Amino acid sequence: MTIVEVFMYRYIKGEVVEKGLDHIVLDVGGIGYYLSATTTSITHVKLGEVSKLYTKLMIKEDEHSLCGFTDENELIFFEHLISVSGIGKRVAMGMLSNESYARIMEWIITANEKMLTGLPGLGKKTSQRVIVELRDKLKKTYGADLKSAGSFSEGVMVSSSEDVMLALLGLGFKKDEINSMLSGVDLATLSVEDAIKYALTHNRN
Repeated sequence: MTIVEVFMYRYIKGEVVEKGLDHIVLDVGGIGYYLSATTTSITHVKLGEVSKLYTKLMIKEDEHSLCGFTDENELIFFEHLISVSGIGKRVAMGMLSNESYARIMEWIITANEKMLTGLPGLGKKTSQRVIVELRDKLKKTYGADLKSAGSFSEGVMVSSSEDVMLALLGLGFKKDEINSMLSGVDLATLSVEDAIKYALTHNRN
């Protein structure tokens, strides 16, 4: 199935009128723009406030979709990911919802196939393809910056309790409700996305 990339919009600025697990709706002049978004972007916007989302408009034969990112660097990295054969919008957004683009970038540059394979939608062959197609390109462009910033520690893709709290607060829950929803959960074993899904599934209220 052919995917056509369109560069009509680079960013959209408007009031945040809706936040979901995987999307943000911006009201711009009375028009609601539905943007697929990563957990990071959803966490960083607040209902009722004006936000600017950098966008990627993609058109398939059976779907038109708009992706939005609060960080332009995350958008640029998303564009790198979808340039790889076998990596589409859903897989790329899932990857970026489970781990930061900077860490994924380092795993690609250092050919850390083991950590890449742990991301949703990436099997061994796809992880190898990502490394082959993007490693040299990213290393040439970002290698020095990553080296000067220091290496990220390896380990399980874990969530930050603060990120989970902010995300659930943004969805309208109160702090005491969130504490109840996450009672007994070891956040160190879950990604932000999985922690939020667990909280919503086991909502005790």
